Amino acid sequence: MPDPIHPRTTLLEPHDPLLIRDGRAFGPGDSARSLPFVPPTTLIGLIRTLHGSRNGSFDPRSIPELMTLTLQGPLLTELGDDDGVPRLYAPAPRDAVLLGDRSSSRLHRLKPAAPEPGVLLDNDAEDLLPLVLSGEPKGKPGVLPQFWPWPAFEAWLLERKEVRLGDGVRLDQDERTHVSLDPATGTASEGLLFGTSGLEFTGRAGQRFGLSFRTNAELPTGAVPFGGERRLSVLRPGQGPTWPACPDGVLDAVARTGRARVLLLTPAAFRDGWKPARPVHDQDFTLLHDPVVQPVLRAAAVGRPLTLSGWDLKERAPKPTRRLAPEGSVYHLSLGGTPEERRAWVQRTWWSAVSDNEQDRLDGLGLAVVGAWGDE
Repeated sequence: MPDPIHPRTTLLEPHDPLLIRDGRAFGPGDSARSLPFVPPTTLIGLIRTLHGSRNGSFDPRSIPELMTLTLQGPLLTELGDDDGVPRLYAPAPRDAVLLGDRSSSRLHRLKPAAPEPGVLLDNDAEDLLPLVLSGEPKGKPGVLPQFWPWPAFEAWLLERKEVRLGDGVRLDQDERTHVSLDPATGTASEGLLFGTSGLEFTGRAGQRFGLSFRTNAELPTGAVPFGGERRLSVLRPGQGPTWPACPDGVLDAVARTGRARVLLLTPAAFRDGWKPARPVHDQDFTLLHDPVVQPVLRAAAVGRPLTLSGWDLKERAPKPTRRLAPEGSVYHLSLGGTPEERRAWVQRTWWSAVSDNEQDRLDGLGLAVVGAWGDE
């Protein structure tokens, strides 16, 4: 797997609600709706624009160099007080299910299991195991927090029974109504109303949130325009929370069992849609290509696809619309090799991008971590 150098962690704090359009048609009377979170493709566009600009002017000749810049993230971060340490959050894993009511809800885990005799599945051609809830859980599915604090997320990676989600958060949407102004009169144009919906980075309990990411780009400190309507955010290179190393419990479990869960922290681009592709050539990098441990996909928990487009600065044209595997998706893999080789594979995969295409990996798509897949 690639091992890019990411020398600096950077914080980006939105000053206003961020408008990251979801690509729906937009015109008079419509609303421009934001995606549920900032995708890496939007952030890497800002990074490359800032890195390639000098004295307020962008040099198109720098584009080939800019395309080699790397990104890890973004991850939601609670900024805290001036003297507080920023806290890292992770997207909710797709193999987690909350059952029960408000008074007694409990977190359950989806796990691969052999299908019962006589049960027909629609994935026979994929030769994948279904994901089921163990035991006989009761209750209606509840709504999980959109983002989990890192200690709770790490407990989920380690398959601990107690996972506390009390500090989990969901970003609200800020709804605004606007009018189009007549430049000749300076008054509102009749009938030309439109709305916007932006991501709020303030919590209901008064928390302040931002984005944490790592990049090898040289970025300025201070206010920058970001997202739709060029709303202001503040960049702080060299600041941010510590990105944790892989827990020893995960390393030990994967080395011992030869089974692992790969969890996406950012959306991933795969040639086969929702799943990693098998290599076409021996030189290809994919999550399923490692000549030492030879990963095999056994099961997957994947949410609805995230549809992305954008503007291609190099080609000066719209990018093709793509459907990506969303953040929080979980892939269960079985591994070969020795325990030492599996341990090395986990360390290579931790904080690596696992998209099939090299440019997508440089752009931050498919940032992944690894969790245990127990003996049950």
